[in-house]
Amino acid sequence: MKIKLKHFFTAVVLSIILNPFFVSYYHYHKYNISDRHLTEFESNLYAITNQRNEFMMTDVN
Repeated sequence: MKIKLKHFFTAVVLSIILNPFFVSYYHYHKYNISDRHLTEFESNLYAITNQRNEFMMTDVN
């Protein structure tokens, strides 16, 4: 089973581009972050780093 490289690269690029928007949307609705003083890019970065820190701190049973 061979995956076409073109499809693979488009999937990777789309996931990289769309990931911050979904992550920030999820965090905004989970924690109700008031990010009026942040730009959209900064709030996306904050949400991504916050999610990574939480993932590193959670224990897997």
